[in-house]
Amino acid sequence: MITPYSIDKILSTAKIEEVISDFVALKKRGVNYVGLCPFHNEKTPSFSVSPTKGIYKCFGCGASGNVVKFLMDHEKLSYPDALKWLAKKYNIVVEEVEETEELKKEKSEREKILEVLQFAQKYFTNILLNTPEGKEVGLNYLYNKRKIDFSLIQKFQLGFSPNNKRAFTDFALQSGYSPDILLKAGLINCPDCEENKPINVHKIYDKFFGRVIFPIADISGKVIGFGGRTLMDDKSVAKYINSPQTQVYDKSKTLYGIHLAKKAIMQKDVCYLVEGYADVISLHKAGIENVVASSGTSLTTEQVKLIHRFTNNVVVLYDGDAAGIKAGIRAIDMLLEEGMNVKIVLFPENDDPDSFVNKHSSEEVIHYLNQNQKDFIQFKKELYHSETQNPLEKAKAIEEILTSVARIPNDIQRRVYIQYLANDWKIEESTLLRTTQKIRQQLYAKKENISIPDTEPTISIDTSNEATTSSTHLTFNEEKELIKHLIKYGNVIIEIEAEVDGREQSMEITTCEYIVLYELKHDNLQLEIPEHQLIIDEIENCLKNNFVPEENYFYKHSNPTISELAIKYTDEHKISPHWYEKFKIKVTEPIENIGDTIRYLILSFKEKKLRKILQEKRELLKKYEQEKNEEKVQQLLKEINLLENTKIQINQRLRNRILVI
Repeated sequence: MITPYSIDKILSTAKIEEVISDFVALKKRGVNYVGLCPFHNEKTPSFSVSPTKGIYKCFGCGASGNVVKFLMDHEKLSYPDALKWLAKKYNIVVEEVEETEELKKEKSEREKILEVLQFAQKYFTNILLNTPEGKEVGLNYLYNKRKIDFSLIQKFQLGFSPNNKRAFTDFALQSGYSPDILLKAGLINCPDCEENKPINVHKIYDKFFGRVIFPIADISGKVIGFGGRTLMDDKSVAKYINSPQTQVYDKSKTLYGIHLAKKAIMQKDVCYLVEGYADVISLHKAGIENVVASSGTSLTTEQVKLIHRFTNNVVVLYDGDAAGIKAGIRAIDMLLEEGMNVKIVLFPENDDPDSFVNKHSSEEVIHYLNQNQKDFIQFKKELYHSETQNPLEKAKAIEEILTSVARIPNDIQRRVYIQYLANDWKIEESTLLRTTQKIRQQLYAKKENISIPDTEPTISIDTSNEATTSSTHLTFNEEKELIKHLIKYGNVIIEIEAEVDGREQSMEITTCEYIVLYELKHDNLQLEIPEHQLIIDEIENCLKNNFVPEENYFYKHSNPTISELAIKYTDEHKISPHWYEKFKIKVTEPIENIGDTIRYLILSFKEKKLRKILQEKRELLKKYEQEKNEEKVQQLLKEINLLENTKIQINQRLRNRILVI
């Protein structure tokens, strides 16, 4: 057990922003850092880290805590192991009292699996480097065929499993590991094993025998699985096999090399995506470390989201053959759908990243990658011969390109691409917009969990009819004031109370983060006026790109709806600086009470929204009462009661605030 002295030293040394930045790309915003939350899927950063308070808080999913809690939740570590992780990072010697046999037995199954996987990695590496078979077979293959030197073998912890079906199994059993834990770690095969029945040790054998071993590590560097490549020419034997799904290894959520790449990805702000283990290792040999592979599986949504935590920019490096091109197209669409910027590099025929690196110097490799990057538009135009004069071929090419454009979630980016393509192809922009929208609807039909509007909104402002708008929309005044404050004071830091580890703590965030992410998005609320919601969407896009917009951003916006509304709402009379001298009346500047003002406006907006919802529910209740639908009546009564209680709570909070708008 770790001594209290060691615990205090670890906690006083660890810096939460440094630790979390090992797993999330954090960018400084005001006094805090923000990034994409690692605990839920999001495209706009709502994950805030406060160095001064030593806490993190996600305003999207509510995850919160200190540096130890982060490691426990993210890395699935026990409290002692989280402390040891921090001690290792900060080179702190951990003082421990002796662990009793009773405590050893209480180790979780997950910890035991991780322990035996680490044991296996050391065994395989030792066999590779220190045994005749390892040297003659494994090292010969790595040195001579793959051009992988000793430094890379150490860096990637490569190994070799002897061509003896029981070599590792017997060694592990002799070292005290049970057959059950070896099976659960995916290290042995047991064809006759039945669930919840004892394992016959005579019928188990090594999973990876006779293969070069590529350990697979998680984001923090812990070995969670293995890939094994056979050196036999027998085509009936699978060239590569991977660990099965276990408690610690899910291939759909794992990227090979991510633990070695994450810092380089953040520093370079780009990630190279390849297909195989050897591709990653070879690029490291060329001095390129910001690279990962989707080995053992086609690229998955979870893998894309993992990359997105560290950068918005991806360069896909796939083979130039038909299979590589097909995989590249799929990867492009998945990356675009996640809101990422995508480029692709295809290698010459019969080359992949590994073989190309082995034929060229590091300088030539880097030059090739820089000079041959194509955005997805250019790549698809060349691939589908969009310049052809054949009408049918050209139509197919256009539709293929628009299929990728349609996946882009950002409305503005999507429209920019469509404008570019309309000019390039000499086709009416409205035609491309309609086609893109049709494709988006088709994608939505296939993926029902993604909410995509049926039509592109066309918004216009009638600046002369505010009185009518105000009378028809109950929340107009609150919305107008919220928009005005977002435009004028969106970058102002305010202090809020947020629940962290079950208790309220103060945190500092910008006004626009508080309104757009913490209040509106968190509660799934939209403004009633389309023009107002357009500005909210624009601010959310800015925050997604780690940019807090200021006044001039809105005034000079290319969308006239946004610029006109910004000018109109912020064009207000200013009080003369001589007012106090003349009348002895001090007038408070709006920015002085910005926090209270915003909270009042949000509460008032929510109260009026509830009023509207309650009215709709009561009208529906009358309908069900007339139909004598007792089940629906009782259900609605419960909903109305819940909404009424919420409305009462909001009104009580409103009465505690005195504000003149």
